[in-house]
Amino acid sequence: MKYLIDIIKDQNRLLEEARQTIVALGKERDTFRGLLRNAVPDLSGENRVKALLALNGIKQKSIADKLGVEPQTVSQIVLGKKNSARIRSAIAKVLNMKVEELWPSNGQNNHGKAA
Repeated sequence: MKYLIDIIKDQNRLLEEARQTIVALGKERDTFRGLLRNAVPDLSGENRVKALLALNGIKQKSIADKLGVEPQTVSQIVLGKKNSARIRSAIAKVLNMKVEELWPSNGQNNHGKAA
């Protein structure tokens, strides 16, 4: 019986160590993402959005699939050729940023058209 209790204590200790490691890795990941986000501020508009998506391992196709649109539509939003508040919002959400941080030009794309 004591042997089983010792095994359970060891398993609980290992589970707690694993939980602490996961929490620490999560914090490191968030710090790393923050550093990456700050590493690309000099890029302009669509280049910045594309870089942030790539740095976070996010494919435009996955955003398109979630929204039920064609990947080309998401690409056109990223490139500033089209506007869509819904798609811009979805992109900002997956990057854990505000739309204004990604497209700071007061809701206008590169062609001066209102969003």
